Amino acid sequence: RDVERSRGLGDVYKRQVQTQLAFTYSDLAHMLERRKPKDAVNLYTKCRNIYESLGRERETAYLNERIRRLSERYEKLSLKP
Repeated sequence: RDVERSRGLGDVYKRQVQTQLAFTYSDLAHMLERRKPKDAVNLYTKCRNIYESLGRERETAYLNERIRRLSERYEKLSLKP
């Protein structure tokens, strides 16, 4: 058995699981955006952190912008009388 190769495959599987988790967080956040924007921001943040740890710069940048816009909208909603 090739131990180095096995270890490499383990890393691949770990990244696949992390990526799937990020997709799930993103899907849930998208569903919550209108009714629970604060919860959506929290899920997008978790998703961004996963992508950041995987070195996925494009996804991280996209989520940073999404979080910023949603946070602004949430702040406007909470300021209404």
